[in-house]
Amino acid sequence: KGDNLMQLVTSGPVGHFKDIHLGILQAISNAKECVYIQTPYFVPTDALLLSLQMAAMRGVDIRLMIPRHSDTTFVQIATMAFLKEVLDAKVSVYMFEKGFLHSKLLVIDNTLTITGSANMDIRSFEHNFEFEAFIYNEDTCSNAKQIFYRDMQDSTLLTNEEWDNRGRFQKFKESVMRLFSPLL
Repeated sequence: KGDNLMQLVTSGPVGHFKDIHLGILQAISNAKECVYIQTPYFVPTDALLLSLQMAAMRGVDIRLMIPRHSDTTFVQIATMAFLKEVLDAKVSVYMFEKGFLHSKLLVIDNTLTITGSANMDIRSFEHNFEFEAFIYNEDTCSNAKQIFYRDMQDSTLLTNEEWDNRGRFQKFKESVMRLFSPLL
């Protein structure tokens, strides 16, 4: 619509390349200013985790928004198992408090918005048939950022102190679920 340049990308278990995963990795690797991510499930591949860490360490403003309470207990616990690594890389993690966050949105700099059916998890990248729209338009990015900022008002910024003060049993559950993360 209008002057929106849009690239439609599909992915699934039958192709040789995982196109959505590769596209997202490329976008994060090219980011110069910011990467904003909203996802209900964050169980990243090693490559995605490393891309986010590297971008954050080179000064890109990385913000990850996930729901405080998920609709899937096991995936929620697995998600928590990955947060220490992004927090240590200075990624800002926002816990959405106002219900279940089901948005699947990435905003890269002021040039690329990615939205569709894929979560930020191994299952979406490698096992499920998914569909994403890569939209190259500054106005679309601006609108997507406004959505993100509005949702930040209903979120709490996760601190390292809060993270470190989790109970031992919670940490144990997260460690066990991380072992099973490729299956989730």
